[in-house]
Amino acid sequence: ELEAERNVNGAARNADQQFVTLSGGWGQLRVGEMLNAATIVHNQAPGAGAAFSDIDTFLNPATMVTGMASQVTTVDGIADAGAGSNAIDYITPMFGPFALGVTYTPRVLSRGLAQELGATLKDLLGVAGVYADKWGPVGVNFDIAYARFDSSGANGALAQGMSQGMPIGMKLTYGSWEVGGSYFRIWDNLKDDATTTDGSFDGSSWDAGIAYATGNWKFGYQYYHSSFEGATNTKGRDKQSIHNLGSAYTMGPGVTATANLAYERNHDEQGTTDASKRYGYGLVTGLLLAF
Repeated sequence: ELEAERNVNGAARNADQQFVTLSGGWGQLRVGEMLNAATIVHNQAPGAGAAFSDIDTFLNPATMVTGMASQVTTVDGIADAGAGSNAIDYITPMFGPFALGVTYTPRVLSRGLAQELGATLKDLLGVAGVYADKWGPVGVNFDIAYARFDSSGANGALAQGMSQGMPIGMKLTYGSWEVGGSYFRIWDNLKDDATTTDGSFDGSSWDAGIAYATGNWKFGYQYYHSSFEGATNTKGRDKQSIHNLGSAYTMGPGVTATANLAYERNHDEQGTTDASKRYGYGLVTGLLLAF
């Protein structure tokens, strides 16, 4: 997966994912730099146009709360844990409507021929179960996973300790309609390592959404909410919520115009001053090109 810009450290590198896949009647094995299996099979709230992460980029440019990376309810949302790291994944073939995926990442954020952001997280282990079937005219997709990893506490990103998470997702389809959502519960035993910048993701996040497609148009509404412990030396919870009303119009093969009306609310765990509260409204338009 090639990107137009270089990485955060300025190294001359524009490859985000690079891996080899071996597959057959026994399942699929992937080795390399990629998203982990639990993330690939996860179902989240359907919508149209800009994603939650796009909305947050515009309405919350200076992040003030402990929040999931890209506002996703998967393991990768915890400090980008396992997002594009060197890993080994295995996904079984379908046994009727069921399948199983396992993933192992020895050093999270340790990338191929170069490294990004250091390698402060390690030993990401995960397993995910998938159900996909049709109940009459209704398509049913469900997933549940468990994953854990350790943090060294370096770079002030996280305190020392272990994070565990259990994401659950579901999506139903009927004709041109999609409805679904997901929930992610995180348990942190992270401990302060004598700095005030360390953060804990202990808490939960969830989303829900509905989408409808007709002709070249697609419309959707999504809601996202998260509540995390945040700084380990402060009581309370960091909270974030996003409303996202979107539309998309396919102008031609690979060309899509989008427009989203969004509202975002962020409350720092202290929540006692105006500086610890932020609200934002926005109209976001875009042109997507795919080839």
